[in-house]
Amino acid sequence: MNFLPKASGTRPRVACEIMPQGIVAARSAIAGSPLTAIAKVDLPTGAISPSLKPGNIVDRVQVTAAFKRALEAVGMKPNTRDADISIILPDAAVRVLLLDFDALSSKITEALPIIRFRLKKLLPFDADEAMLSFQVMSSGKSGVRVLAVAVPRDVLSEYETVAREAGFEPGAVLPSTLAALAALDDDSSALLVNANPLGVTTAIVRSGIVLLHLSVDLQQSAQPTAAPSALYDLPLVNVEDTASEWAAQEPEPEHGRNPYAVSEPAPIADSPYAGGTVLADLHAELHNAVLVAPTSLGTLTEDESGKTLIDLGA
Repeated sequence: MNFLPKASGTRPRVACEIMPQGIVAARSAIAGSPLTAIAKVDLPTGAISPSLKPGNIVDRVQVTAAFKRALEAVGMKPNTRDADISIILPDAAVRVLLLDFDALSSKITEALPIIRFRLKKLLPFDADEAMLSFQVMSSGKSGVRVLAVAVPRDVLSEYETVAREAGFEPGAVLPSTLAALAALDDDSSALLVNANPLGVTTAIVRSGIVLLHLSVDLQQSAQPTAAPSALYDLPLVNVEDTASEWAAQEPEPEHGRNPYAVSEPAPIADSPYAGGTVLADLHAELHNAVLVAPTSLGTLTEDESGKTLIDLGA
């Protein structure tokens, strides 16, 4: 199996994308030519659950049958000599990273162990047990930038097993967004958003180079954590109105002033937002925290320089 082959011309001319919604198959006569056939077979809800853990193919019988029907609909015959296909995996089952190196051997046998070692700190699964492919994106005096794609071995095996049980042989494997980027012109600049109910992947490409590849998993956010029931027993109040009411009252004689009076906080001299109030600083800090909140890209980024690279499907 060729995982992320470097030249698109070496990929099988028939591709099959496996998605939670269904299986989509397509074929073209030669690389770069328009599609000659396309077909989709829907799947029941829950038949596929993409993730980085085993158990992606929940209903293997249904998925295998849909896989076979979709490919037969575009003219493929199972268990034949020309049954090689390209498999497109859900982005949620793959990790895509861009890595910077000062230097990297041009020999795959020497470069691969170095890349795998770097990925040990970046992947949420065991890098030694991952299927890994890489592609040099740029090389020069400033260093070498590499696109790395990793998928847990057990997860990849699930998708390959479906293809083989349907009578086809995986000849190439690509993540969904990388496969879509391959359709862009080499000289174009584009923002691509690949969205589905389970996640969103955003990629930015300029002149054939991927500048950003960010995946956000929506599966967890779709199931909010239940708040303690005691919180729902608290009355809802408008803090500003309540404070204003107390401030408008006469000072209590024994204290000489209203302990609940609200006054404008003094500016913080050493605040990064000089001249602002405590409240303004708090708002700015919260806003900044949202903007720099950890994401899958940030988590996967290594490197003291803070640079992270992300991929292209050329």
